[in-house]
Amino acid sequence: MKMIRSLYYQRYGKSLIALMLIFFGLYLYNGIGGVRAWQNEYDYLHSKEFVTSDYYNHEWNIKDYDDNNKPIYYESIDDYRNERLMTYTYSENFYSTYAEMNATSNYNPEIAVAEPTYQAGNVYYSYYVSSQPWALLIFILGFLLFFVDQKTNFNRFLFSLSVSRKKLFTGKLLYLAGPFMLVIGLGILGNILIQWYGIPQLYMNATVIQLLQSGLSHWIFTIFLLCSGMLLGVTLGNVVFGPLSILLGLFVLSQMTVFSFFSNLNIILTYFFPDIQLPMTDAIFVVWPGKTSTPWYISLILMLLSALFIFLAERIFRKVSIEDDGDYVTSPGLRLPVFLTMFVSTCFFFTITMTSWYLVFNPVEDYTIIRELIIITIVTCICSYILVYARSIRKWWIARRDNYLQRKSS
Repeated sequence: MKMIRSLYYQRYGKSLIALMLIFFGLYLYNGIGGVRAWQNEYDYLHSKEFVTSDYYNHEWNIKDYDDNNKPIYYESIDDYRNERLMTYTYSENFYSTYAEMNATSNYNPEIAVAEPTYQAGNVYYSYYVSSQPWALLIFILGFLLFFVDQKTNFNRFLFSLSVSRKKLFTGKLLYLAGPFMLVIGLGILGNILIQWYGIPQLYMNATVIQLLQSGLSHWIFTIFLLCSGMLLGVTLGNVVFGPLSILLGLFVLSQMTVFSFFSNLNIILTYFFPDIQLPMTDAIFVVWPGKTSTPWYISLILMLLSALFIFLAERIFRKVSIEDDGDYVTSPGLRLPVFLTMFVSTCFFFTITMTSWYLVFNPVEDYTIIRELIIITIVTCICSYILVYARSIRKWWIARRDNYLQRKSS
């Protein structure tokens, strides 16, 4: 293992140190930026300009409106300040349940929007501690950790050593992924401590335990992203269609389809189990440490999936074929499993996302799910098959063309 460690650090050492410093700095910078934003807001709310002019001219003294649309004013300017300067606010966003969508239901939405006692799964936002999309970069780094070695022929060198592929794979986890995720954890802790000590306790409406819970949820999510990226980096082999399929997947997921998927899934669950309701996506995937934390069962699922991804990645790494470099998948034996996985998962995702499930459970004459299912099944099947078997299709077409030309010439 010493030789493996030496090889990996010689190849990736400088890049690894740079990435660890960058990500550690990003977490600290975000925490410092949040404290600075809060302090700027505090200074403004106590400024002469705000007290004598802005508070009244912009109607910020209006707290709400009654049933007759008449304004309800804050009792004092201090009440407005205290509300505005609170670090975290509770979100009133909820997935629509089947009961809520059913016009004949006795569902009372006021029960859902009332702020409950803090618990994992509730969503909290902040005016000052902003969420950043940097976690997505961890997924990309996990993908590149194996994909780059495959495309730069470094794997050929590694596989020629008198070292098992299992040790080569384990070495990347221990010497590259492990230190990186440890630094991510330290960065998260630093971000939390900056928030806790930088904002006065009067306005920090979150306990240090709640902040740590959120930080742990975020760290588990980053591990999940890294492991899923590593699995794809080991599996995909084509230098063009591999990254393009990932970019296409990320584009689809960024277009609110994840929210639609879980929203529709919640309707299905609440139709059969009215007392069960899924957490919001912001509580399932904690993209940044704050006050929102993931329920324990969601964290357990993410950890189990991460372990499964590592197990599959290690098994696939053993079977990576140098001779089939350039194919969509890194081993011919993976074509059928990858095709079936892509087809079934994509079909399931778009079926849940694009179907009006309320109309399925309350059918009308001009709506049927069969047509949508047929279209989704055909499109996903064709796209998945072309991606996975592109080289085989090309070879078949070339062989068929050559046979035709040979028969024609003879």
